[in-house]
Amino acid sequence: MGLIGSTKKRGLEKKDELWSWIWNSKVHPRMSLILWRVCSSVLPTGDKFLPLEANTCPVCHMAPESAIHLFAKCSFATALWFSSPMPIRIDRVAGANMQEVIHNLCSSFDFSLRPKLLNCIGVILDCIWNTRNKVYDSVDYMPNVNLIRGEVFSRVSELCQVVEANLSLSNNHEGETSPRISTNTFIMVDGSFKDGTYGCAMVALDKGYMEWWQCTSSGEGESALEAEMQAILISTNTFIMVDGSFKDGTYGCAMVALDKGYMEWWQCTSSGEGESALEAEMQAILVSLQWAFLQQWDNFTIISDSKVLVEAIRAKKAPAWNTRKDEEDGKRNGDN
Repeated sequence: MGLIGSTKKRGLEKKDELWSWIWNSKVHPRMSLILWRVCSSVLPTGDKFLPLEANTCPVCHMAPESAIHLFAKCSFATALWFSSPMPIRIDRVAGANMQEVIHNLCSSFDFSLRPKLLNCIGVILDCIWNTRNKVYDSVDYMPNVNLIRGEVFSRVSELCQVVEANLSLSNNHEGETSPRISTNTFIMVDGSFKDGTYGCAMVALDKGYMEWWQCTSSGEGESALEAEMQAILISTNTFIMVDGSFKDGTYGCAMVALDKGYMEWWQCTSSGEGESALEAEMQAILVSLQWAFLQQWDNFTIISDSKVLVEAIRAKKAPAWNTRKDEEDGKRNGDN
């Protein structure tokens, strides 16, 4: 019992150590997320959904698809790792799963080099996953190692510059911070669509307690957009969809709220004088927040199709006004 307890404790210590490396401020947030998803084995690889006889790596077609095969054993992956800015023989790194492989790899580097290494690893993993999805979604797509290698070099260089610039701002200007995730609890969703069938998944993470949960769903569908919507639907029981339109100095907006737990829904509309399609989208969100306040909803998701507005809210900054016309044009084109 003592040996078993000691082994389990060491395993937890390694896991906590890896998470501390991944969520380091010198690792770009986007790379932290892909690293966490790969190391937590929550990506929808074939071994999770397909029967053994039907599960084949879509890239090399030489073995069943699993996270450790796709990212560390597949011939395409090993070629990409070995020709990366930090050349690595990933197939020779010990580990029964990707969490162990990444931990053992990082342990072999000096601590001062680990953030740069993890940014590089994150880009490689992201490129492998994107390539896998392209192959899976299109029978005509043929991955080109040389082109993707160039993408890896370009993205790693850009990431290093972004991270250094943000760290410099954080050190030199009080109150400014690097772009880290500002909450301890969040949910990541993703969906895929092929041949009339959708698959979707959500992963919820509580960084404070280092706990995570996952949920998947699949069924008949009509589009990739529906797959993404289904992913959002399984991530929350209460959400509000909003939309706005603008024409000739007048805006109109609407919201639809749904409580899946009770299978109840509500709607609300508003209109008035305005100046842009972006203002119409903002009015729609304001209407939804006012309604949620009156209903005493304190945990819900707002769904909006305004990319400019969503990014502005996420960044907690006013939207770039020079993009307003682009969004208005897009709205008009969508209405026609």
